[in-house]
Amino acid sequence: MYFSLIPNIEYDEKPISYPFSTSDFVTAKNFFRRYKVNDDVFSYAVLFNKYTIKDGDTPDTLANAIYGSPFYDWVLLLTNNMINVQYDWPLSNSVLTDVMEKEYNDPYGTIHHYETFEIANGAGQIVLEAGKTVDEEFYNAPSFTFSNNPPAELPIPTSTKQASAQVLYNNFVSSIQMTQFGIGYESTPSVSLVPSNGASATPNMSPTAPIKRIDVVSGGLGYEYPPTVTFTGSLSSLSATAQLGVNGTIESINLDGIKFDTTNANQIYEFGNGTTIAPNGSGSGSTGGFNIGSTHLRFGDASGVRYAVLQPVDTRQINTVRVYAIRGNGSNGGETPDVNGTEDLYLQYQITDTGAVPSTEWVDLGIVIDAVPNGSGSGVLDNYDFILPAELKNENVYFRLYQPGNSGANFDHYGILSVNFLNLQTEYNVNGGIEITPNPLDSNPENITAASAQIIFGRRLESITILTSGSGFGGNVAPTVNITGGSPSTPGQATAYIGYNLTTSILDGGLGYDSATATITGGGGTGATALINILSGSVSSIQITNQGTGYTSAPSIVITPPTIEDVSVNDGDVKTIDGQSWKYSNGQWLRQATYPFKYYNNGTYTLKNGNEICRPVTIAEWFTAENEKKREIFILKRSYFRDFVDDFRKKNLYQKSDGYITQRLKKTT
Repeated sequence: MYFSLIPNIEYDEKPISYPFSTSDFVTAKNFFRRYKVNDDVFSYAVLFNKYTIKDGDTPDTLANAIYGSPFYDWVLLLTNNMINVQYDWPLSNSVLTDVMEKEYNDPYGTIHHYETFEIANGAGQIVLEAGKTVDEEFYNAPSFTFSNNPPAELPIPTSTKQASAQVLYNNFVSSIQMTQFGIGYESTPSVSLVPSNGASATPNMSPTAPIKRIDVVSGGLGYEYPPTVTFTGSLSSLSATAQLGVNGTIESINLDGIKFDTTNANQIYEFGNGTTIAPNGSGSGSTGGFNIGSTHLRFGDASGVRYAVLQPVDTRQINTVRVYAIRGNGSNGGETPDVNGTEDLYLQYQITDTGAVPSTEWVDLGIVIDAVPNGSGSGVLDNYDFILPAELKNENVYFRLYQPGNSGANFDHYGILSVNFLNLQTEYNVNGGIEITPNPLDSNPENITAASAQIIFGRRLESITILTSGSGFGGNVAPTVNITGGSPSTPGQATAYIGYNLTTSILDGGLGYDSATATITGGGGTGATALINILSGSVSSIQITNQGTGYTSAPSIVITPPTIEDVSVNDGDVKTIDGQSWKYSNGQWLRQATYPFKYYNNGTYTLKNGNEICRPVTIAEWFTAENEKKREIFILKRSYFRDFVDDFRKKNLYQKSDGYITQRLKKTT
């Protein structure tokens, strides 16, 4: 009967086990194959009644009203081919409005589709059915569209008009030249331009520089002997000596340069009377020996003239001699030299040929340490510098430490730790650092408070780079360049210069041009030229090809007159070429893409535009119409109702199913 044509399906009744057998499966009707009542069935009034669903009706309330139970709602759904109640059952008007307005920004103004009107010819024959869905192109017919290649035969409208333009003048900082190169900058200075007018610049410092000095950041505490100073980075080949003050604090650090270690006999050319390499002493009394951290060159232990000659030095790249020495004071391990002119310590020199031995003719460079009243003087290691005169720059120079006289072996003592030959103008990469470690002779290094130091380079200000050029400098007066800060030895000075740039602005591109030239005059300068580019009969761009010279303001520019004659074409003009229609609109020819609706009517053809034979349907109209269709349903008459339900039960093994319809069947026994 009713379900005889529905296909069967075998489904598992109990857990599947191996080996399989047909007893593992139950045969039932496959309701996954959608049940659908043929549409022509509804035309038989003997089976169904028509019903219009009202707002508030639901499947269960309607089933209850018709069949006496809300659990027969499945009959209504099945006999009306409803699969999903949420979508197949009509919405109330208020819910429909809410759904539309949430899903669409403007359901009342947005077009969903277009529907045709009914069109009949004079004989009453229908040539276009009503309600057909058509697209926007049909509605807009006839339509014209852009074409990349319209026929050359189509006229191009032209009307002549003089083009005009203006030259724009802008001045700016074009360069900054150093008039005095700054030297000895300890940090990067600031550069400012006054007035700036948006201009800015940055200094370019030399990547290498001489060491200006070594600053003791923290002197530390508790050093018994001068600590070891080492350099890092680009300075790793250098050496330096720290000078101690009271309480074992570092007071200064000085470069060694070419160091003649007077603790090394190989660096002494000749030991004279009363000079020797002495061990580190006790640092007490007048004869205990100097306690200065290491062996050293000692002046003492003999009467008469005392001296020591160093190995020869090439001084061509040297500008400073530094003697690191100590003078006795009666309590630091040495006795005080107290007779000026006799017991002072001198530095002398002698220039010879390479390989020659020194003679007895020595020239005084100066007193290293002078004599002082007995028992006075600091009695500590100190640096004593000598600036070498130009005549002393030679490839083979002997230096001699010399004490003319003394009061005897136990008197008038000096200790020399090193003699250093320095070029204080030697440049190094400024990435080097400095480290300080305790002297191995310190008895309690763990009690030392570490010192720290900083290398101060004397960099050059080499140039200034413009970052932003600024503009609008009144009267073409260049701004002043201010260079401040950086603690230079000699501050840098610079001058800014003004440049200008001419550009053009088209005021009116004109019409009717196939070529044009321009003349530039005025502005206080000469020589500026321009190239004019033409596109579609108008001036499209103007390029300044020569900035000229001497301009202090904007010059004038004049463009030659048009060269093409007028051709008149009006918007809406239509031309047909080789059967294809073209329409002129907004300055271009458009190709006809769609055509009017055409039908035969009483011996002639009638043309109608798309908007005459169809109308736009909004989203709201479409939603409402579709919802209204859902309201019309068919109700199975009660006289056929019971047979339908019984037949459905027989064909569906509902006892082993928990689907929607099965649940309803279980409740409608």
